[in-house]
Amino acid sequence: MAGRCGARGALSPQLLLFDLPPALLGELCGILDSCDGPLGWRGLAERLSNSWLDVRHIEKYVNQGKSGTRELLWSWAQKNKTIGDLLEVLQDMGHQRAIHLIINYGVSWTPSVQTHHELPFPSFPPEVKHACRENDPGPLEPANVTVDNVLVPEHNEKGTLQKTPISFQSILEGTKHFHKDFLIGEGEIFEVYRVDIRNQAYAVKLFKQEKKMQLKKHWKRFLSELEVLLLFRHPHILELAAYFTETEKLCLVYPYMSNGTLFDRLQCTNGTTPLSWHVRISVLIGIAKAIQYLHNTQPCAVICGNVSR
Repeated sequence: MAGRCGARGALSPQLLLFDLPPALLGELCGILDSCDGPLGWRGLAERLSNSWLDVRHIEKYVNQGKSGTRELLWSWAQKNKTIGDLLEVLQDMGHQRAIHLIINYGVSWTPSVQTHHELPFPSFPPEVKHACRENDPGPLEPANVTVDNVLVPEHNEKGTLQKTPISFQSILEGTKHFHKDFLIGEGEIFEVYRVDIRNQAYAVKLFKQEKKMQLKKHWKRFLSELEVLLLFRHPHILELAAYFTETEKLCLVYPYMSNGTLFDRLQCTNGTTPLSWHVRISVLIGIAKAIQYLHNTQPCAVICGNVSR
């Protein structure tokens, strides 16, 4: 992001970030990169990134010794953002040192009056380099796993799983090591198995790992689904019962829905009783509420590419 206004002088708040003077950019990155808390590049990422996976992508650069701030600003600049936009973000962060640095370069800027604050991302928990799932019925502990330099998001108070009797060993025993007799469905990146554990039925979505060429793309989709399930809860979104990432078999575990899929019920598959209009409208309202919740969640909306039927 080499600017064409190299010499220190008057700068307009409307100046694109692409034209930020290199000296100013270097000093700004130095200030933000030196802090790992809310006044550092992570605090900036909370406001500029579209999702947790974008933040994890920046983390990869930081771990390689690169500037997280520079990578964030470079991506943000491609949206035609200006120095004024950056100052607004820094004001929201309460980063007076960075604001004064930019103003000292000759930017004439009047802070706006803030009437509200957007909710930030949940704070980053300490990084853990391995995954661990206890086999006792206690709550699952936070975990962090790396595959091809992509990290599994750690869950916080929003995504803490309730006490569960599920262990990966119980899944292996219940499905006879994922025997096809227990296969109940299949998608592009998942196979779905039914398992009964302690008189409770579960659906296990097993991540496919056969196609090595597409593994990284599918792995990111796996992480995206896990991320949403851990961070967001809603009465009309099926809750995650457990997840396992510490083995060669990566899987998500849900309560088994014994009434079948909505598609099959609408088509009266296997002679099932047609759904009444009251039930159909109730289902539509429930789905709409779940989608509305995801589309309006803060700080970043979750857009569903498809809705399970």
